[in-house]
Amino acid sequence: MGVSMDYTLRFRAYPDDDTASEAWRHLDIHRQIRNHAVRDYYRADYNDCPTAYDQHSKLTGWKQEWPVFAEVSGHAAQRTVSQIHKDLQVLKQHRKNGHKTGRLKWQGAGEFRSVAYEHEGFNVNHTTGQVFGMLTLSKIGTVRFRAHRTVPATDDIKRVVLKKERTGEWFVCLTVDVEPTAKPDPAEIDTADCVGIDLGILSYIHTSDDLVVGCLDLGTEYEQYAREQRALDRKEHGSANWEKQRQKVARAKRRIKRKVLDFQHKLSTWLVKEYDVVCIEDLDVMPMLETSQSAKNKQDAAWSQFLALLEYKEGVIELLSHPDDRAPRIVSTLVVGDHDNES
Repeated sequence: MGVSMDYTLRFRAYPDDDTASEAWRHLDIHRQIRNHAVRDYYRADYNDCPTAYDQHSKLTGWKQEWPVFAEVSGHAAQRTVSQIHKDLQVLKQHRKNGHKTGRLKWQGAGEFRSVAYEHEGFNVNHTTGQVFGMLTLSKIGTVRFRAHRTVPATDDIKRVVLKKERTGEWFVCLTVDVEPTAKPDPAEIDTADCVGIDLGILSYIHTSDDLVVGCLDLGTEYEQYAREQRALDRKEHGSANWEKQRQKVARAKRRIKRKVLDFQHKLSTWLVKEYDVVCIEDLDVMPMLETSQSAKNKQDAAWSQFLALLEYKEGVIELLSHPDDRAPRIVSTLVVGDHDNES
C-alpha cells in the first residue's frame, strides 16, 4: 500500500445572514494579513527572506500593532501565511522550469474568498440520514451545509475550507486522507486491456483502438457569457446593479466550467473501467497556447484537469519514456488501475 492521498469532499453551505456577514468580514481580515505578509516578505533582504515559521512568529507582534488581526482564528491566520509560502514555491518551480514569473500580487477587497482550518479550530456535526450537517468554525460560528454524501467524522478530517464563490454561493470543503487503490502487477496485465490516448483539438481524444471522442460544443455558453460581460461593462462599477450583474457573469462562466468538468468525469470514468493501463502523451501546453490560434479550444480541453481526474480515480500516474524508437511517440503517462474501480 502506498502513501495516502488527500481526498476533498465539497458541500454546498447555507450560512444564515449573520454568520455569512461575519465570515465575509473574516475573509477580508485574512486578506489584510495575507497582503501584510507578502509585503513583509518582499521588503526583506533577498538573501534573508522570512520563512513561514518566521512569519508565524511575527503574527503576535502584528496583532498588537493591528488589533483587527486578532479578531480571526490564530490557527487560520497561520494557514493564510503558510499558503503564501506554498505559492512562492510554485513560482520558484515555474522559474526553474524556464517560465517567466512575477511576484505575488496585492489582493484588493473581495479578492480573498476562502479561509482554511487544518487539524483544529473546527467541528463537524452530522447524523446519518439527516439532509443537513453543521460545521462550527472558531470565531466565525456555525454553518449549515447540505450532506449529499457521507460526511466524515471530525477526527478524520485533515483540513476544512470555507469558500464564497464569485456567484455568491458558499461552499464547505472537507479534506481527508485515503489509502490508494491496490494496483495489479503490470506483468500480469493483458495488452488487450491497454490503450494509448492522443490528446487533440479537433477531437478531444483519439485512442489506439481508433476511437475518436469529439470536443464539447460550448458556442451557446460563450455567447451567453459574452452578453453578460457586455452588460456588466455598462453598469457603474461598485453599484448594487453592478454586483448583481457581476454574479450573472460568474454564473455564466461557472456553467462553462461545469460542462467541461462533467464531460471529463464521464470520459475518465469510462476509461478507468474499460482499461487496466492508459498511456497518454506528455504534452507541454503553454507553448501551444502561445502560438496557436485555437488557444481558447485548448483551454476548454483542460488537459491538466483531465489528467488529474484520471490520477485520483486510478490512484497513481507515472511518467515514462517509450523504449522502442519504432513505436509512436505518444506514450509518456501510465495510469494503472483495476476494472472494479467505481469512482
